[in-house]
Amino acid sequence: MSKVSQFKRGQFFAAPLLGGGYGYGYFTSVDVPLMKLVNAYDRLGQTPDIPDDIETAPLIVESLPIGGSEFTLSPKRAAEDGERWILSDRILADPPLPQKRFFIQGRNTRPVVIDVLGEQADRPATPAELNELPTYGSDFPPTTTNTIEVALRRIDIDPDDFYPEDFPRQ
Repeated sequence: MSKVSQFKRGQFFAAPLLGGGYGYGYFTSVDVPLMKLVNAYDRLGQTPDIPDDIETAPLIVESLPIGGSEFTLSPKRAAEDGERWILSDRILADPPLPQKRFFIQGRNTRPVVIDVLGEQADRPATPAELNELPTYGSDFPPTTTNTIEVALRRIDIDPDDFYPEDFPRQ
């Protein structure tokens, strides 16, 4: 693994899990300010090295919005929220973007549909889209790591309901 200073679409990462081991994924979108989208594979490993055959594993988490602080946690925050995610210099060519449309709502505004690729202009959301499209917003660590871990370990718990000290160890 080498240090990489800038997020790139298709760039792989390893997420250290609270129960031990690593989950693996890649960026599907990095151009939206303050938020990135990642996909994670249904693959649990023991090292942060991206497995050579990772692309053969199915996806288990798609279009997870993250803020990026997962990669820059201070030592104190890392102790409280889990270890830093690790960027790889390996890049997936032409990564798919399973979800590119979301809705976003401010405090005093109507819901708006956004296209994270910028292929379509933002526009008001229809009532049907509010039920169909995911909300565009990111959780913070440890919830982002928990989301991957809960999916990988098939744990029936809300990813926002636990912290490292009370993680259900297996």
